[in-house]
Amino acid sequence: MTFQTSIDTDQGYGTFGNLYSDAPHVVETFILRSPNPANNVYGRFFTTSSTEGIARAGGSRIGNIGSAGFLINPHHNASYGTQSQGPLSSTLTLPNEIEAEFLTRGFIYANVQSGDTGVPRIGDYIFYSVNDGSLYASNQFPLDPPSQTEFANARIDQFDPNSPGLCVIEVILVPLQDLII
Repeated sequence: MTFQTSIDTDQGYGTFGNLYSDAPHVVETFILRSPNPANNVYGRFFTTSSTEGIARAGGSRIGNIGSAGFLINPHHNASYGTQSQGPLSSTLTLPNEIEAEFLTRGFIYANVQSGDTGVPRIGDYIFYSVNDGSLYASNQFPLDPPSQTEFANARIDQFDPNSPGLCVIEVILVPLQDLII
């Protein structure tokens, strides 16, 4: 084995679900219980319909269903690996019935797929898939057509053009639609 002589600078930008800065942030704790545990991915959006502290990936926030927030802190939970590659394989996915932390205010690294804008841009709104909690960027508010996405109370703050999809998003406590006049 030889010594490493170079590094990939794109990897130094961040990991999905990590906090971006030491700025004040609001975090809540819930137990993961998604219909498909493969969607329990760091940086995705989760909802809660229970006063018992249960969160699920995606989900529509209609009626009594509220926001749990974005799954964060991948270094906080033990990694169980994957079924196909064993317990030592790296993963950003958690199984169900695990207590995890969710961000409702602050800055995090997230995987944002390009929506109607092609490439995510600073200031784009963040929407989430009600099916799995994955994130999409759009400069339209509300999203037209609404399809299977809802506003995730966040916007793109920074992005790395060399790492498609890796963005810093600002999660706001007050729904942005209440601030738009």
